[in-house]
Amino acid sequence: MNLKAVVFTAGAVSMAVEITGLRLLAPYFGTSLPIISSVIGVILVSLSIGYYVGGYLADKRPIEETLYAVCLFASVLVSAIPYVAYPAFTIAANALRNYSVGYFGLALVLTLILLSVPTVLLGMVTPLAVRIESKKIPQLGRSAGRLYALSTLGSLLGTFLPSFVLIPFIGSTKTFVLSGFMLALMSSLAWRRKLILTLPALILIIMLVLPAPVKGLENVIYQKESPYYLIQVIERKDGLRLLTLDEGLGIQSVYTPGSVLTGEYFDVALIGGLMTSPGKVLLLGTGGGTVASQYNFFHPESQVTTVDIDPEVLKTGVNYFGLNESRVRLVAQDARAFLALDNGTYDVILVDAYRPPYIPFHLATREFFREVRGHLAPNGVLLINVNIATPQDAHYQSLIATVQAEFGRAYAIEMQKKSDWVMNRVILASNSDIPLDIKGLTANASEAQEPLRGLYVRYLNGTRLLPQSSRSPYTDDKAPIEWDTDYLIITRIDSSF
Repeated sequence: MNLKAVVFTAGAVSMAVEITGLRLLAPYFGTSLPIISSVIGVILVSLSIGYYVGGYLADKRPIEETLYAVCLFASVLVSAIPYVAYPAFTIAANALRNYSVGYFGLALVLTLILLSVPTVLLGMVTPLAVRIESKKIPQLGRSAGRLYALSTLGSLLGTFLPSFVLIPFIGSTKTFVLSGFMLALMSSLAWRRKLILTLPALILIIMLVLPAPVKGLENVIYQKESPYYLIQVIERKDGLRLLTLDEGLGIQSVYTPGSVLTGEYFDVALIGGLMTSPGKVLLLGTGGGTVASQYNFFHPESQVTTVDIDPEVLKTGVNYFGLNESRVRLVAQDARAFLALDNGTYDVILVDAYRPPYIPFHLATREFFREVRGHLAPNGVLLINVNIATPQDAHYQSLIATVQAEFGRAYAIEMQKKSDWVMNRVILASNSDIPLDIKGLTANASEAQEPLRGLYVRYLNGTRLLPQSSRSPYTDDKAPIEWDTDYLIITRIDSSF
């Protein structure tokens, strides 16, 4: 092993810290644009500091031992990240549940600092290596170019290997530890000191023995880290199962064996079966398949297609939430990509892919809803499940404006608050030019069998035609959803410590 191998490995580890850091933060801080930008920004600043300090140190101590010592120190810090960060993650989880911006921000800052320290050390590697190589050969420019090329190629490996192999198969915690192990191993072999070889051995023992920190939710009966989410299934003492993804601010599915209706906002999607004949139903966002199972039960003649970006979420629905894959067409694909490739039309389309607090912008624009409308049957019904704090929320009003821009009219089905801060609204639109006949639908609902009769009447009584929104519609080019949501959080949540 030589210096060049160490430079290559350090480049790979620096990007692995960034990529895996994003995945490590996702269950607690989400994956919104501000969070991603914060991580990338901190990594770039840390590398810049490392380049500067590394250049200074290279002139003071231009020897290989200095480089290897820096790498070994960095390897320990990288391996420790997921374990040391856990207290900050606990603060973040509690802050999200209590809607405290102050504590949430503190936890995020502490975590970013934790990522930055080893990254500074990794940034020192290439300047040190260039200075060391300059003493050996006269062609400094050529040597420096080779070293930077090796570092960048390593970064390329550190970008793709965690994303496509390590995180899906061994998880983010062991990816950090494995990265630290490889850096320690390369540095120790290059240093050629037997005693130093004990460090990568210790890191390897940590990876094999210490379990990954588990997100602090009670009664978790299943946990899986996929390339998209941290998936958790919680089972309460009464047998009720809940599905949560990442930060767990919302519940993606509810399931009680032997019961079809949930008594929650999931049931509202069934109102589509009153407004039109639900021959074909499309669900964009599956969760555990609660709505799909409800349509199977109450409308057995319906052909149900459910789409979710994460195949592991679909598997979880089948294994833990009674989702019957023999009666439901399961599609593991991004909703927007599915619509672009699918030629079918549907009588009922439910958009249920908006996990709080942030909405995926590409599923909330005019272009998206234009695509949705193209897949609706002539009298088809669209339902959109969205979490809001108040009806005046900027992202809610912009979403209304977007739906109105494509469908002309938009209705809202009001439901009870889930907490003091969050309530569900279902936006309803139709491909028909005829206004929704609430009175006529209520009369039809009274003829339905229980328990659908009571459900229909309750939700129809809460259905209102929405006035024209004054906000600008979201578009693919401009959809400031994260900004609108951040503004809501900052202005409405107690941020005191």
